[in-house]
Amino acid sequence: MSVARALADMALRRCLRGEALEREALLELLAVPPASDEALYLRHAAHKAALALDGGRAYLWGALGLDYTPCPMNCAFCSLGEAWKLIDAPRSYTETEIIAHARAYVAAGARFVVLRTTQFYDLDALCGMLAAIRKAVPGGYEIILNTGEFDADAALAVRRAGSSGVYHTIRVREGRDTAFDPDVREAAMLAAVRAGLRLVALVEPVGPEHADQELADCFLRIMTTGASISGVMARVPVPGTPLGDQPPLSPARLAQLAAIFRLAGGGRLAGVCAHPAALENMTAGANIVVVEKGAIPRDSAPSERDWQAFSAAGAVRLLRRAGYAVRDGDGREIEDNLCMRNGETSMTATEAENHVQIVRPEHCGARVIVLVQPEERRLSLPRPKTARQLLEALGLAEETALVARQGELLTPDRRIWPDDELLVRKVASSG
Repeated sequence: MSVARALADMALRRCLRGEALEREALLELLAVPPASDEALYLRHAAHKAALALDGGRAYLWGALGLDYTPCPMNCAFCSLGEAWKLIDAPRSYTETEIIAHARAYVAAGARFVVLRTTQFYDLDALCGMLAAIRKAVPGGYEIILNTGEFDADAALAVRRAGSSGVYHTIRVREGRDTAFDPDVREAAMLAAVRAGLRLVALVEPVGPEHADQELADCFLRIMTTGASISGVMARVPVPGTPLGDQPPLSPARLAQLAAIFRLAGGGRLAGVCAHPAALENMTAGANIVVVEKGAIPRDSAPSERDWQAFSAAGAVRLLRRAGYAVRDGDGREIEDNLCMRNGETSMTATEAENHVQIVRPEHCGARVIVLVQPEERRLSLPRPKTARQLLEALGLAEETALVARQGELLTPDRRIWPDDELLVRKVASSG
């Protein structure tokens, strides 16, 4: 066994025992090449941890950017920076519009409704809006605020108004790519925790320019503040911003970081989020998916519909494909047809699927997703090397079933790759 795989096994054992990783182990994991077999092994170890620690539960996060207005803080990665002059027509959402969006998110099964603002949004107005949402939209969902700096008194005020938590973090290269003081950010995070608010803090916005040491130090500092949800958010290059011409983070690196932060948290995290969402993140230990509308700091225009056409229904299907049971704020499991009843009509019948059945969950190596027809069963299997080995794993003879990948039939000797999504269609009795 390689050193990297042994390290992943150690991290998994410690995570399941509730033990966080030290900086040295964190750096060793971060140094694993993201596209390697060892990184895949690490990702599957983190997926196993997520299924064990969170009981297979996952959650939907519905965010609304309240004000598409120029912000004088001018973060180098944010489209809302006043100095970048990207905003032609400022827009702020009314209380009526905000309540309507919150109601739609809750109806779609969101556990978290997130209200995001620019730095200097009026806090009294925000507290009034919180109370109005709570009055108009019943349910056990959580309202999370993502707003400017605040002190102990402000933290207590937003809690009394109906917020259960805040999103606030120390960004990577805080004070360099931003005009914020990292110590001031940390003070606000600690004030939130002391006020009894849930603290959500991701390592963000991450790009390929960030060194392993920066990422490790950022995550470890976040964990000292008492964050109960963490994870990773990629930096999305926005043309016209100072970092707009920098390359984005690779999908493999994003999934690897989700896995590392899941394991490094030592079981102390109630959830792990990776954004933007992708199946490889959800099968690498992330169990919270974000959908968003309104003012988006990663886009040069407000989004009146789901950002990048990624809907609540799509988020639910993504999480279910990764083997999770998606729960709303009242603890009820969200079925795909619930999203259909609430206006998400793009789902086809074949997408209304059961949970992915995890075969041999103790296997932390590469895996594949297999749809078996006509039963319409979805399985997560340890990756076989060929189509022939896949049929053998399913107990099927070669002459009784067809194997396909992305519409292409595979001969028995064709290779199967990690994270492949395959179709196995029975064509005759296996006797």
